[in-house]
Amino acid sequence: MTRFNTIIILVLSVVLFSCDWIPKDTNDFAQNYIKLLRNREIEKAIELLDVNLAKQDTRWLSEVSNALNQGELKSSKIVGSNVFHMSNKTRTELTYELEYPKEWLLVEFVIEKVSDKESVVGLHTYHLKRSLEELNSFTFQGKEFIHIIFLFLAILIVGFTIFVLVVCIRTDITKKWIWIIFIIAGLGKFWINWTTGSFDFQIISFQILGAAIFKNGQYAPWILSISLPVGAIVFLFKRRKLQLLNAIKHDQIANDNLGT
Repeated sequence: MTRFNTIIILVLSVVLFSCDWIPKDTNDFAQNYIKLLRNREIEKAIELLDVNLAKQDTRWLSEVSNALNQGELKSSKIVGSNVFHMSNKTRTELTYELEYPKEWLLVEFVIEKVSDKESVVGLHTYHLKRSLEELNSFTFQGKEFIHIIFLFLAILIVGFTIFVLVVCIRTDITKKWIWIIFIIAGLGKFWINWTTGSFDFQIISFQILGAAIFKNGQYAPWILSISLPVGAIVFLFKRRKLQLLNAIKHDQIANDNLGT
C-alpha cells in the first residue's frame, strides 16, 4: 500500500468509525447528485452547491465528473455516515463506495439541510485499487513488524491476566473480590489501526483482560488495543505476603477464640 493510500484510509477511518442512521431524503439527494455528475450535467450540479462554494471556481466538478465516468458502474453502497444536528441546520456526511471494472472510488459528501433545502458544502473522491472491505480485512499480508508485536503482546497479556486471575481465585486471601477487579482491569491503552499501522495511546484508561480487538462497522478498520496488566503483576509480587497476612489473621482469630 502506498503512503498516499495509507493517508486516505487513515482519514476515512475517522468517518467510517461511526455510522449513524441515514436520512432517506439526504441519501436520495446525494445519489441524484452522483447521477448528475455521471451524466455530465455540471450546471445542474453547480446549482445544488452551497452558495459560498458555488461562488468559487467550480472547475473541480468536471474532475469529479471524470472520476465518476470510468465505465460501467458495477455497484454502489454507503460505507459511512455521520449526522450532526445544529440549532438551525443539519449536517450529514455520507461516504459511498462505487465499484468500477478496474478500481473502486470513494465519494465523500458533506450535505447541509436548512429549512428543508439541501446543498452540497463538501465533495471529495478517493481512488482505491481494492474495495474498502478488503483493504480493512484482518490479514497479515503486507503487515509490518509492529503489527506482529502488537498481536503477540495482546495474546500474551490476555493469557497472563487469565493465569493470574485463576491463581488469585485459588489463593486463600481476604478481600479477594477487590484483587480480582484489580487484576482484570488493564491500565492505560495502546492501540494500532490494523490497516494503516498507525498507533496511539491513552494513559488514563482501563480495559478488561488487558487487550481487545474491534471494528465499528463492516467497512471500518480493525483496531487492536493492549493495556498494562499492572494489577496482575502486583498481585504476583504480593501473593506470598497476602497469604502470610491472611494466615496470621486466622491464627489471631483462633487464639482469641481459645482465650475466650
